[in-house]
Amino acid sequence: LLDVMLPGRSGVELLQALRRAHPDLARRVVMMTGGALTPEAAALLEELGDAVLQKPFTRAALLDALATLSPPTAP
Repeated sequence: LLDVMLPGRSGVELLQALRRAHPDLARRVVMMTGGALTPEAAALLEELGDAVLQKPFTRAALLDALATLSPPTAP
């Protein structure tokens, strides 16, 4: 789980760096947001589709989002 708003660095920047360094791990990220998005963040969340949680979210919504993630790959 990764929040869009983080101190010092945005979750969008962190996910982009993760995609470059560890693409398999990046596919297992669910982003969380409370709104107030930059155009860049909004585009990323649109791309992620079901792997986004709008805060506040329910346990059911969390479980649904986690179910959309790519399974881990074998080393």
